[in-house]
Amino acid sequence: MKKLVNFVFILFILTGIFQTPISANEVNNDNKYYLIVNGRKWPRYVKTGEDINKMFWHTRNVIWEDDSKEKFREIVIPEGIKEIENLRLDACEYLEKVTLPKGLKKIGTGAFEACRSLKTINIPNGVTEIGTDAFRDCKSLEYITIPDSVKEIEGGAFENCTNLKSIILSNNITKINPYLFYNCISLEKVNIPNGVTAIYRAAFHNCTSLKTINIPNGVTFIGMSAFA
Repeated sequence: MKKLVNFVFILFILTGIFQTPISANEVNNDNKYYLIVNGRKWPRYVKTGEDINKMFWHTRNVIWEDDSKEKFREIVIPEGIKEIENLRLDACEYLEKVTLPKGLKKIGTGAFEACRSLKTINIPNGVTEIGTDAFRDCKSLEYITIPDSVKEIEGGAFENCTNLKSIILSNNITKINPYLFYNCISLEKVNIPNGVTAIYRAAFHNCTSLKTINIPNGVTFIGMSAFA
């Protein structure tokens, strides 16, 4: 009997270890999409990026069905969401990782602004636009790659990302918008794509760690305080 109990106990442990992680893209027959928060399915569903915005308004903790609470540390946004607009997460102070879905087209204005603990984010190929202040004040973000599908990065998108060291820009952008890297004091390396024709006001203002930068031949305009 004792051996049987031990066997069951060991089997229980192994089942927990090898349990398949919850899917990030759970969709039911009603076309409802569920966020995965800290590895668990949030019981509230969404249909659009606007729904996600509403879920985070004035929310600092995820509250589970048993009334337990915890900080948002990792969020997986489900496939089917095409735009993320104006999140401005009240909950994002402790958010360290966000997984964006395939098929996403737009990261909108202020989407992850002031997510000060955000360390990693992978922007999927297919995103065409990154809005104003999208990652402003993401002070823990160190490296980021912008896929070539992106054609527009609005002003201030990475303003005050004080720990950002390197960024690879999309080869299909044509301008460096105002305040794009304003006060990115740790930025050491950035590529200016050959198709860029304008670098606007204060784009690299106070980038005090930036040692060298290559300006393409096609640039015809450099704004005031672009490299102040």
